[in-house]
Amino acid sequence: MGSLFVVLAAVGGLDGADFDSEFEIDVGVDRRDEEERSPLHRRRGLWLPIFSLRFWTFGVCFFGLSGILLSATEMTAATVLLTSVAMGVICGSIVAIALRQLGRRRIDSLVRSTDYVGLSGTVEIPFDANSRGKIQLQIRGTTLGVMALTDDPNGFQVGDTVFIVSMSKNRVWVVSQQDAIGQLPDAAPPDCL
Repeated sequence: MGSLFVVLAAVGGLDGADFDSEFEIDVGVDRRDEEERSPLHRRRGLWLPIFSLRFWTFGVCFFGLSGILLSATEMTAATVLLTSVAMGVICGSIVAIALRQLGRRRIDSLVRSTDYVGLSGTVEIPFDANSRGKIQLQIRGTTLGVMALTDDPNGFQVGDTVFIVSMSKNRVWVVSQQDAIGQLPDAAPPDCL
C-alpha cells in the first residue's frame, strides 16, 4: 500500500496538499493553519513525524519492502515483523523530518535593484551620455540583458566592461572599468566589487 502512495507521489505529484480533478478543483491546505488548530501542535516546538502523512506513506512503504526482503531469509516471522516495523518507523521518520526541513526553507530567486550595484557587465549595444544601450551581466546564476545609461561622454563600445553604480526605473547606470578602479579606496582591483 505504501508503495502505491510513493508511486502516486512521484508520478502525479501527490504530496497531501494539492489535488486536481476533472472539474478543475484545487484544494490547498496551509500547513501552518493546520498546525495551529491541532491541540497537539499548540506549542511551536512540538512536532512529531507520526502526525505526518509523509511518515505514514514512506513508513508503510519501507515496512512492506523490508518485510518482503526479510521473508526471503531464514529469520523467524516475529523477527521479520519487528525488523520491518523498525525499518518503517525509522525510514518514515527520516523522510518526514527531511521533507519538513526542506519545506521550511525560504528560496529567494528574486533579483532586487540593490543586487545589481557593484556587478560588472559587458556592453552588447554601444551607448554614451546622450543615448542608452544594453549590457549583459551574470546575476544569481542567470544571464540578463538590461538597458544601460551613463554620464561618461566617451561612451562604451561592444565588448567593453562596465560596472553598475546604481539602478533606476529598470535601467542601470554604469561607469567604465577605469572610473570604477579610481572610485575604490587604494585603487583596489575590480574583482573586489
